[in-house]
Amino acid sequence: VASLQYAAATTALCLLIGYPFAYFMARAKSTVQPALLMLVMLPFWTSFLLRVYAWKGLLSPGGWVSASLP
Repeated sequence: VASLQYAAATTALCLLIGYPFAYFMARAKSTVQPALLMLVMLPFWTSFLLRVYAWKGLLSPGGWVSASLP
């Protein structure tokens, strides 16, 4: 029951933050819209980049995977 409450609260919070920002982005000048889109996409790129570097460290010749193989 608690997890459903957390999910509902998170959904409501995302909608309360996301819809006004999306409306603001849609109504912004066309010269500003790419910068606003970059602000939205930047956290996703940062997460992806961190995962790539983590996999690179694990799978590199001196990484944990190659060290555990005989």
